[in-house]
Amino acid sequence: MSIMDRLRGVVGETDTNSNEYSSHVVLMEIELYEEVGKVAKYLMEEKSIIINVKALDDEDVQRVVSFLEGSLFFIGGEMKQLDDRTFLCVPNSVAIVDEDEVAKSTAESVPKVTEEDESAIDSELKVEEEP
Repeated sequence: MSIMDRLRGVVGETDTNSNEYSSHVVLMEIELYEEVGKVAKYLMEEKSIIINVKALDDEDVQRVVSFLEGSLFFIGGEMKQLDDRTFLCVPNSVAIVDEDEVAKSTAESVPKVTEEDESAIDSELKVEEEP
C-alpha cells in the first residue's frame, strides 16, 4: 500500500469546495510536470497539499520541487519531504511542526499544581463531602 493510499484512509476524500470544514488537505498525484500549476492554485486558496510524484522521472521531480519552492516562497508557505517522492506543502496559515515541538509546547502550557493547590483542593473536597 502506497503512502498516498494510507493517507487517503486517514484524511479521507471530500469536496474541497465544501464549507463544512475550516481547512482542507488535498491529496494529489502528479503524473505530468504540467499539473504542478494546480498545486500553486490550491496553495493560493489556503489549502494544504500532499503531493506524490512517483510517476515522474528524476529531472521532472526536481523541476516540480523547484517550482513549488518558488511558489511557497512567494506566499510564505512551507514544504516538508515525507519520503523520496512525497511532499507536504502548506500555505502560510499552517505550520509544520514535529511531534516533539507539540509535546514541548503542550507541557509548557499546562499549569503546574503546587502542594498548596493540592491542599486547597483537598479541603474543598472535604467540605463538599460533609452533609
